[in-house]
Amino acid sequence: MDAGTNFLRNVRAACLLVAACGLFSSATLADEADKAADLNLWVSGAPAHLVFEQIAELTGRQAVVDSAVVGQVSGRFSGSLEDTLRAVAEQLPALVDINDTVISVVSEENRIVSSIVLGDSVIEAQERSALLENVMPGNVVDFREDEIVVSGHPEFVRRKARAVTAALADVEQVSNEKDAQAVADAEELDKKQDAAALADVEQANQEQDSEALADVEHADE
Repeated sequence: MDAGTNFLRNVRAACLLVAACGLFSSATLADEADKAADLNLWVSGAPAHLVFEQIAELTGRQAVVDSAVVGQVSGRFSGSLEDTLRAVAEQLPALVDINDTVISVVSEENRIVSSIVLGDSVIEAQERSALLENVMPGNVVDFREDEIVVSGHPEFVRRKARAVTAALADVEQVSNEKDAQAVADAEELDKKQDAAALADVEQANQEQDSEALADVEHADE
């Protein structure tokens, strides 16, 4: 039996398991290698933790849901994993973070904030776009004039803070390399100018010596 058949069997079993709780779901495997799937969930007053656990199972992940996350979810949700989680989380006071193996959900009380001072460094547009990828509801990356403020799920904040720090390190390295190259270029230019000035002096001295010698020989005649 291949992996795709096992995946679909798990989906059917999950549907039967949660039907009595007001949650009906299905998934179409898009790419097993990165656990991407198109999800379809029909939810009617289902407990929040059960919804997240079902989404995790359908995408081959583990759900870690804080016990403080309570409430019921209703509606029809379809689309990618990220879109589905956004839609579900918007019905709850919950913060969501995802990676390849885990869907982690915590209550708003677990929100943390990290501020990274930029100083004179500039985060380029490409790095800014990367920092804004896959931002779940409740998680925020705020670009300010001289700092970047990240808040939300603890894992999200720590991951983005590391990314900002790495980007700043790259900026500093590039700046240091440019400064070092500028110093080297200036030193090389100084050497060339000194050599040219010395050559001019030597040539002038030689010309003066030649003129002086010519004058002496002319006087002797």
